[in-house]
Amino acid sequence: LFRSTWSRVLSGMHWRPRSILQLILLGFLTVVAPLSAALVLAVQTLVEQAVENARLNERTVTLTRSTQQLQGDLLDLERRTRQYATLQDPALLRLVLEGFEDLQATLATIGQRLDARGAPVAQRLGEQLRDLQRELMRVPLDATRLERAVALFDPISREAQATGHSSRLQVDAELATQLLAADQTRTRMILIASALALLTVPLALLFTYWINHPIRQLEQVIRQLGSAAPGGSIRIQGPREMQLLGGQLAWLRDQLAQLDAQKQQFLR
Repeated sequence: LFRSTWSRVLSGMHWRPRSILQLILLGFLTVVAPLSAALVLAVQTLVEQAVENARLNERTVTLTRSTQQLQGDLLDLERRTRQYATLQDPALLRLVLEGFEDLQATLATIGQRLDARGAPVAQRLGEQLRDLQRELMRVPLDATRLERAVALFDPISREAQATGHSSRLQVDAELATQLLAADQTRTRMILIASALALLTVPLALLFTYWINHPIRQLEQVIRQLGSAAPGGSIRIQGPREMQLLGGQLAWLRDQLAQLDAQKQQFLR
């Protein structure tokens, strides 16, 4: 059934390769083309995933370091503020205000990398830090605000802990997303490899038959000529050079038949 179907397909084709070599090259390119496309797709997918993983790792590392730095800077700021509340030294106030600038810069870095769920927490922490800074700026004019300003560190510390918790949740979620993307990529690569196997194996068998079929026809014709058995018309399907060779074998058979007839006539 396969041979008859393929013969009908070949007979219906207008284009035929000129030689066996051309047929081999065509089969090689046909089989290699899907593999090359799959390789390019796999490399592109891996490069995109590597770039996305690099961005995710940079964002995760920066967010983790900034959160840790925020906790440390906030403790230093509280310590300096309490020292200023005790000593009333203007030099300590300048250090406190510088600490506010460092905290705001670190908080801005965190806010840029937090998602929609964690950004409001960082925003509230920034507002509380600005309120504390305004209270401390009023301290030299109104010393009774000093204890009130120091008391603001308690809600700020809780908000900082909430910011750290939000960042940890985001890091965990992004890592889970990264693992899920890696699993999806692996599954997609397996599906592509399976589809290519289902595609290339029939193509390889098809071109193997296409290359081998005219050679077997040629072998049968040569056996008929060697056995001097009568046969029908010689017709070899396949590349044009094989068809031309079949025509030459038909001419050779006719010549041998004429020579045999002349020999029989001479013997008679």
